[in-house]
Amino acid sequence: QLMRGVGTCGACHGLDLSGQEQDMGPFAYYVAPNITFGKGGLPANYSIQDLDLIVRHGIKRDKTGALIMPSFHLNRISDEDLAAIYAYLKVAPKVDHEVGPFELGPIGKMVLVQGGLVNEAEVTDHNFKSPKRPEIAATPEYGKYVADIACVGCHSPNYTGGKVLEGDPSWPPAANLTKHLKHYTYDSFEHFTKTGIRHDGQALARLPMRIRILGQAEPSETAPGWS
Repeated sequence: QLMRGVGTCGACHGLDLSGQEQDMGPFAYYVAPNITFGKGGLPANYSIQDLDLIVRHGIKRDKTGALIMPSFHLNRISDEDLAAIYAYLKVAPKVDHEVGPFELGPIGKMVLVQGGLVNEAEVTDHNFKSPKRPEIAATPEYGKYVADIACVGCHSPNYTGGKVLEGDPSWPPAANLTKHLKHYTYDSFEHFTKTGIRHDGQALARLPMRIRILGQAEPSETAPGWS
């Protein structure tokens, strides 16, 4: 569930975790690597320390910083959940899939120079102490834990929305959740996460908001603290 639900690993790396490629035109040839232990994926000696470095620090095995790996908020993943993710990766079905290299196009390079793309190792707080995971239950405490991991990357740390950090320049700004959610009941919010249909009946742009991933969330991940 951490890999394919609100944890959002599957949003970039694919539901089978074998990696994804997308030609985003002049912005980039986007590649999320294969993170199974199949051909083209993780090496046999890939350790939990390697996983910790990339997930919570934005540092690759070659000690360079990653461009698109949102460690600035994934560093909020608890030790318990990081260990669970690693344990799953070790037993997950191996998929043979070799992806091509990630390449920035002319617009992507311009965005990089202007600060729209960042080296994750440079913006991540490496001294941040990841929290202990709250009890998995429909509580505000667990809800905040999930939201801090999954929502702040687009909607900002205070949930007020705005320009999506590291998003395609053509993406619309993220909604201000502190105002937008007042229009929802829990039932309509659950419907939105599974279908992408907003409270007003309009369909959301599905690429920035990974509805196919949110639709797999457990009720304990969408219900906490709802009022």
